[in-house]
Order: sequence, then structure tokens, then C-alpha cells
Amino acid sequence: MSIPTHEDATLLLKLVRMRHEPAFQDAEGWFLREFRADDWAAVKQRYQPGSGDEARMQRVLGYWEMVGALIDHGLLSEDLLFDVLGNLDPTWERVTPWLAGARAELGAEMWENTELLVERQRHWRRMRRPKAGRL
Repeated sequence: MSIPTHEDATLLLKLVRMRHEPAFQDAEGWFLREFRADDWAAVKQRYQPGSGDEARMQRVLGYWEMVGALIDHGLLSEDLLFDVLGNLDPTWERVTPWLAGARAELGAEMWENTELLVERQRHWRRMRRPKAGRL
């Protein structure tokens, strides 16, 4: 566990503001409610480049890819982020069915920061002692 800094807090507030922008809210809501694909071929067919749905998908996954990179490079406190962040599993569950196909075609690094973020959040939740138990 690291001690979050004021710089971490400032960055986190900026990330929260980005996530609350109407375009992101629309994209994330759509992704969680409507996005479905069983394999990479279905993603390419349904969410073609330049389409509104593809833009929504890219907005959501691009945001989490950026946040994962910040965590991976030690530029944001995991403890602070995961203390306020909701569960990323529902988002990641929509990616995993087609991830292997995307990586085979586009490269092994495809969505690796998002995957790292999800795995670190899962680890953080397992290792963390709930606040109610600390009172």
C-alpha cells in the first residue's frame, strides 16, 4: 500500500470528471447495457470503424486503457483509485470473449493496460480489509 499524495488526488479528480462527461456516460451505459460480442469477428462486423457504436466502445476501453497505464507506470495511487472506483469486472467481461482474437490480429498488447487494471483491482479487493472491520 502506498500513501496517496495530493498529486494523486488531483489526477483522480480529473479522471472522475472525465468519466462524468455526458459523452462518456452515454458510451459506458451503452457498453454495459448493449455491447455484446462472442468473438473478434462479431466485434469487427457489428462495430465497424467510424460507426457510433465503435466510437462508444473505443471511448470506454480507451479510458480504462489510459487509467491502467497510469497505474502501471506508478503515476496514480492504486489504493486511492480502487477505494473510489466501482467494480471493473462487468466491463471486462464484455471484452474477454473476443480478446484472444483481437490480440492474434492486432498484437499481444491489445487492451493489456485494461487487463492489468482489472487484475490489480481484483488483487486489491482480496487483500484489503473492509473499512467497517477497521472501525
